[in-house]
Amino acid sequence: MEVIVIENITWIFRYAENDDINFLGEPSVKIPKNMIKRFVKECKWNELNVPPHYHQEDLNNGLDFKSDFIMDNPDSLIVLMNWLHKKKRKYVLDYKGTDPFWIYHDYFHSKNDVYGTQVNGITGHVEHARIFQGLAMAEEAGVMPKVETLAQLCKSWERRFPEIYLNKEDFHIYIKEEELEMFEIMSIDFEDN
Repeated sequence: MEVIVIENITWIFRYAENDDINFLGEPSVKIPKNMIKRFVKECKWNELNVPPHYHQEDLNNGLDFKSDFIMDNPDSLIVLMNWLHKKKRKYVLDYKGTDPFWIYHDYFHSKNDVYGTQVNGITGHVEHARIFQGLAMAEEAGVMPKVETLAQLCKSWERRFPEIYLNKEDFHIYIKEEELEMFEIMSIDFEDN
């Protein structure tokens, strides 16, 4: 377990088991029922006003306000983070995921890329910036990303953002020296342009 504090949110981070996670960076965050109720009400996040598809998926997955809600969509979590950061209260949330780096990464999305109830404009340039902003903030907090996370980022980059060059050597400063060789092997499918 790791405790991560960013502004007014304290994250209790736990590593997910491999069977719990099926996508790079996909979180599983327990949202208290009273918080999700206020969030939905204040953001007008409901069946009648649901522009992005992921909100409807979350609503269909049992948003009933009678129990805590498990939010497992990164974009929905980013919108929630944006909403919470605008509040004066302090919050504590349980986060289960593959790497605590993703909390820092998503923090920058929540501060820069949320418009209303949507995460918009995630181009290769934006994602590149958010990755390295998140890495720098995590490093400043003493959190090292897992080498597997960085290798997977490299391997999936060209498929996701072929228009933007990503130099995997830029990740070397965030990798322990003894893990560099493992990073190179794990990211072997990635082709530098």
